[in-house]
Formats: sequence, structure tokens, C-alpha cells
Amino acid sequence: MEKNSVRYTRVIKTIRKRYILALCIIIFALLLSQIIVQCNINNEMSYSRIINKD
Repeated sequence: MEKNSVRYTRVIKTIRKRYILALCIIIFALLLSQIIVQCNINNEMSYSRIINKD
């Protein structure tokens, strides 16, 4: 019975580490995509100034 509890604890720790890693990857991807979107918006704003120039 003791071997099963040790194995169960090890599995739980592994799952927890993978879950945290997955969350970190998702957060990093969201931040990176937001930076890219903001850079593109800034570029589009500079285009609008040229297009709308009278």
C-alpha cells in the first residue's frame, strides 16, 4: 500500500508541474501575440495619417 501512495504522490507532482508549465506557455503566447497586435496597430495608425492627409 505504501508503494502506491508514493507512486500516486509522484504522479500528482508530475501533473502539477506539467500544468504549471502549460499555463506559463499559454501566458507567454498571449503576451507575445498582444505585443504583435499592438505593433501592427501602431503601424496602421501611421498609414492612416498618410492616407488621410489633406
